[in-house]
This record gives sequence, structure tokens and C-alpha cells, in this order.
Amino acid sequence: PIILLAFHYIHSNYSQSLSIKEFCIRNGMNPSYLGFLFKEETGIFFNDYVAQYRIGQSIELLNHPEIRINEVAKQVGFSSPSYFVQCFKKQTGLSPAQYRTTLLQEKMRGE
Repeated sequence: PIILLAFHYIHSNYSQSLSIKEFCIRNGMNPSYLGFLFKEETGIFFNDYVAQYRIGQSIELLNHPEIRINEVAKQVGFSSPSYFVQCFKKQTGLSPAQYRTTLLQEKMRGE
């Protein structure tokens, strides 16, 4: 149940600054123990899950070309657009701009 609570916390607060430490303070837990438990039950570290979730949310926003990439980064909780680009590229193999261009090209071919 605590992992489900952690998922809810991440999904509800991903656009803000969040941390395992803050979650643990709110829920009276030890951050080291939660980190261990989260990794054991999900196969991924807490912070890596947060980054992956944020990238997933950013992909949805990149479908809207009127939203600038630095605004996408801000909306999904990255304080630095360059760090967002780095994380996005690490997870998808493309920069957000490349991803958006590919997406738009695919839409044009499909229409």
C-alpha cells in the first residue's frame, strides 16, 4: 500500500518539485527504507520513476506544437530546460525537438 501511495504522490505532484525525502516526512517513513522497498517492488529507483513519468507526460504535451519546449519542461516539473532535454534524450533517444518533428511528419503522412 505504501508504494501505491508513492505512485499517487508522484502522479499528483509531478509538475512540482518532489522528493522521496518529502514524501517520507509526510508519511512518517525512513527514506532509505522506502527507496529500498520502491526498488524491490517496482524494479526502478524512486527518482528514476519520477523522471520517466515526467517524460511520459511531456510526450503528451509535445503533441501540441504551440507549447514551447521550455514550457513543456516547466509544466512537467523540470526546473531546467537543458536537464529536461538531457533526460528526454536519454529515455527516448531523441531530443524533444527531434521527437516533435518526427511526430509532426508522421501526422502529415497519415493525413
